[in-house]
Amino acid sequence: MPVYDPNFSKSFSQISDETAKKIADRIDAFDEKFLVLYSGGIDSTCTVAALIKNLTQKQLENITISLSFD
Repeated sequence: MPVYDPNFSKSFSQISDETAKKIADRIDAFDEKFLVLYSGGIDSTCTVAALIKNLTQKQLENITISLSFD
């Protein structure tokens, strides 16, 4: 559990962008592949949107989005 920080002021969007940029760095450094499980809900939609927003076309080639019909 993270320690509570009363001065924390980042938005959900900022955190999502930072996380996407960390993924981009891993792709660049290690040519790492990522699988995103997409359900259509708000969390997975936000994840996909942050990746599209922050990754280059070349980096996006290392992302696979998987979904189920259930």
